[in-house]
Amino acid sequence: MREWSDDRKENPLEQVHPGHDLPARRRDDEGDFHDLMPSTCPDCGCTFYQAKDDPSIIWEPGTAWEETCRDRECHCHNDPVIGARRS
Repeated sequence: MREWSDDRKENPLEQVHPGHDLPARRRDDEGDFHDLMPSTCPDCGCTFYQAKDDPSIIWEPGTAWEETCRDRECHCHNDPVIGARRS
C-alpha cells in the first residue's frame, strides 16, 4: 500500500489513482461530493474547477498560479471560492 506524502496536499485535485481515468471529485461547502470539470478563468487564464452537476459550484486556484497567469491579483487568487458559489 502506498503512503500518502505531503505533496498531495499541494495538489488536492490530483487523481487518487494515477494512470486510471477516474474523475477528480471534491466536496462542496455543504459536504456533498461532485465530479469536477476544468475551466479557465476569463480574467487571468488560470484553471479552476466546476462541479459537473452544478457548474455554479466552483473551486478556484487560490495561491496555485500557473506560469501563464496574466493577473496574480485576480479574484480567483486573492479571494478564492472553494466548493461554493461565487456571490
